[in-house]
Formats: sequence, C-alpha cells, structure tokens
Amino acid sequence: MRKVAFVKIDYEKGIEDAVKKAMQLAKWEKYVKGRKIFLKINAMGNQLVPGLNTSPFVLESVIKTIREKRKNVKIIIGDTDLATVKQFYLSVKLWGYDKIAEKYRCEIVNLSEEKTVKKKINGEIFTNVEIPKILTKVDSIVTLPVIKTHGLTKITCCLKNSWGFLPRYRHQYHMVADKAIGEMNKAIKVDFAVVDGSICMQGKGPRTGKPKICNVILAGNDLVALDFVVAKFMGFKPEEIKHIFHAEKLGIGTTKNVKILGDKFFCANFEKTKENIVFRVEKISRKLPIVRELFFRTKLFDLISFIVTQYNMKWWYLTTGKKALEEILEHEFYGNLYRNLLKKRDNKN
Repeated sequence: MRKVAFVKIDYEKGIEDAVKKAMQLAKWEKYVKGRKIFLKINAMGNQLVPGLNTSPFVLESVIKTIREKRKNVKIIIGDTDLATVKQFYLSVKLWGYDKIAEKYRCEIVNLSEEKTVKKKINGEIFTNVEIPKILTKVDSIVTLPVIKTHGLTKITCCLKNSWGFLPRYRHQYHMVADKAIGEMNKAIKVDFAVVDGSICMQGKGPRTGKPKICNVILAGNDLVALDFVVAKFMGFKPEEIKHIFHAEKLGIGTTKNVKILGDKFFCANFEKTKENIVFRVEKISRKLPIVRELFFRTKLFDLISFIVTQYNMKWWYLTTGKKALEEILEHEFYGNLYRNLLKKRDNKN
C-alpha cells in the first residue's frame, strides 16, 4: 500500500507546521538518506507571481525540517533554464531562494550549466539520457513541485518536475512528452517529494495561468501515487493524465491501493487548461517532414520560441500576473508573507 500525506495549512500555525506534519506522516527520514541532498525546485518563472514557482516558504520549511534532524548534511537547491530563456538566476533572486540558501548554508546550482554524463536506459523514447553529473553525486533527491495545470500534459506535479532534470533540448520531445516524462523518472530516481499546494496555478498553466489558493501540502516517496492523488485533488480524471500511467508501467510507482493520510481529502476543482496555440501549431508542424527539417532543426525555431516566450511572460505579467500578485498581497495570510519577501529583496538591492 502506498501512502500519501495530505495536510491543510492552518493560518495560525503557518506553512512550516503543515510541511513538517506532511513530511513526518510520509516518514521522510526513511527515504531521505546520506550526507548530500538535492532539492529540485520549480524555478521556471522570472516574475514574482505566487503559484508560478515553488513557494520560498515551502522550500525554507523543507530545509528547516531536514536541518533539525540532519544538521551537517550538504543541501543543494537547483533547477534548469528554459529552452530559450535563461531565467534561473533571476528567479533565484526574485523569489528569495538565494537568501534562504545563505541562511541555511545551502548551495544553489543551475543544472543547465553542469557537465552531463550519459546514462543508458534503453527506453522507447530515449536510448541514452544526458543527465547533470551532479545528480549522480548526491545521496538523495527531493522534488518540490507546485501543483499547476499544463497546456501539454494537463497537469504538472512530481513526475513532470523531473522533466527539469533534462538540462537541454526538452522542447524536442513535446510530441512524446507523456512517455518521455516516465523515462526521465526512470533515468533519475527521486527519493521523496513535498508538493507545494499553498498557492497553485490553474487555467493557462504552467506559465501564464491564474494563481489559485489551495492551502495544502502533500508528501510521499511514490511520485506516481502522489500525482494520482493530485490529479483527483485538481478535479481531473487521473486516467486522462497519460504520463502518470506511462510512469507506472515503467515501475516508477503505482496508482493501486493508495492511502491518504492526514487531513480530510477534498477536491479543489481547478479550471482546466486548453492546449495553447503554441503547442497546437508545434504538433501540427512536427508532422510535416519539410517543416520539421527546415524549422525545428534550425536557429529559426530558437528565435521564434524566444519571441513567444518573451511575449507570453511579459504581456501576461502586465495584463494578468501583476494584478494577481496585487490580489495575493491583500490576502489575510499570504499577503504578509509576500510583502515581507518583497521588502527583504528590495533591501538587498
């Protein structure tokens, strides 16, 4: 039987209390071992809009919980740049990850800049996978995904967060993403997950959706079971999330006999996302041999991808993201947290 911890955030007790409870219920110490631990955050967004990236308050709570039991372990925090935008270090500063790392003596690593090693997996999509060498040198990997909708894979959570372990050319596998995600999780074993469901993202995720306050933290060691529960929490039919079941077939985890521990489970009914025009055009274009050769394998693709990304992020921020941040800043609980984050960031600058 697989166990998934599900804990509601109590505003009086705070996020740290919920994170610690979820980790303890999921028996994190049984799975997170050794003296070198890698924390895989989601740092894809270069704007400070809650729900876009891993919450700094969840990240800090995970680190504090680990440090209380393992004072001298080395903790590395990391993610990658996007295919066409080098956003990682900007995200680190905007979201205060650098201050957290300094406070708790952690290292920050951009996986896109790391040397890679070839790992043979003989999969349907990948025969070999180039993975960051640093991931082969750590004792445990903990993933900290945000619950979000996704225009290509419907949801993104634990399994999809591992897609960020592939530091280059991820966009070349969009047509086979559901299978490729499973194979990436086979190539790099994640030992434990703490799911950030404090403020999530719905609608046009994972970058241009709307923040959704959900006030939950999930944890466990089975990424398939966690994503299965998360899909239900979002109000989606798990059987429609194909990468969950491709990962299950590869032995990454199971959707069978999953037991939810902690608080009473509920469905948050996320606004579903439609496949955005970028993904739609890409799917059609990749089926055409001439277009595939002349477009996707040239610098033209990189240029257009860069323009689209810049447009999405900047226009979205001005029309939607900035307003969403302002609404969060007025929230009874999260408002204080993010106002303090902004003050600390501005004082540093």
